[in-house]
Amino acid sequence: MFRGALNNGDVANISGARIEHWNNAEYTSRLAARNMMDRDEAYDFLSTVWSDLFDAHIEAAGETRNYDNYVVEGRMDLDDPKFNVVYRRSGIKVGYFAVNVDYGELEPLNEEIKVNLKSMQKG
Repeated sequence: MFRGALNNGDVANISGARIEHWNNAEYTSRLAARNMMDRDEAYDFLSTVWSDLFDAHIEAAGETRNYDNYVVEGRMDLDDPKFNVVYRRSGIKVGYFAVNVDYGELEPLNEEIKVNLKSMQKG
């Protein structure tokens, strides 16, 4: 497209994916600044979005489209939900949607998904 052009923002189209969250704006701003200083770093960010709605913390990361199957982990109790829907492509974890799951529990999953997606891009 535009060789040498840098973009960032909370609504950005990166590698064909529209990413709408402030953490992407923060990451891409820093990445753009480093690349303006001739670092030549590639975009390497696991897209995440989250929101707190009343008593529910909702979070999603990675690829939540174009998956083969999914696994639900946890309890989907209406009074006290705490669950994770893990999306898989070719048996490999590529994304998740979580409700009321602590970040400490999601952090290892984020790292695993980031590695998985990176290896899938390399082919």
